[in-house]
Amino acid sequence: MTTNYTIEENWDTGANICWYDCPTDQFELWKEHAESDDAWIADEFTLDDFKQYIDGLFAYEIETMEQPLYHRGKHNPEWYDKAKLMEIGIAVSATSGMAFRNEWYVFTDRDQAVDWIREHFDHQCFVDQFELVDEEYYKAGDCRPTADFSRMELANPNAKPADLGAMVAAEKRF
Repeated sequence: MTTNYTIEENWDTGANICWYDCPTDQFELWKEHAESDDAWIADEFTLDDFKQYIDGLFAYEIETMEQPLYHRGKHNPEWYDKAKLMEIGIAVSATSGMAFRNEWYVFTDRDQAVDWIREHFDHQCFVDQFELVDEEYYKAGDCRPTADFSRMELANPNAKPADLGAMVAAEKRF
């Protein structure tokens, strides 16, 4: 199936608006200027080609983003589902039904998640449950203070880093 499309440049944002039609739906998508703009001019550009191109852009954005994606609200954002489906980055959430304070995150990798958590998570529930040891979070029960009480160390040598979902849930503001 061939897809018809037109491209209009949005002078305010510097991005292109891509309109494309297929027999069942109409879509509007934005894309950043890319070096491969010649692909948009090809005579035969199928909907599958277009979706694959957009998925590639999405994967690239997740892999190179400096800040995690974040949303708070009743419904999960489309990018969260897409990241989980495509298994890109680390998608975690803390939800309680249709609460307006549900939270969704997508992190590039664990290092980004730990850095973000270290900078932003400070609720007592989180502080009571997790400890930072050597640039990684662990369950508080797996940690103890050093002899001079200057820092925390692992009490359990078999301890595994804390689950990101559990940390997000502990920080959650229900």
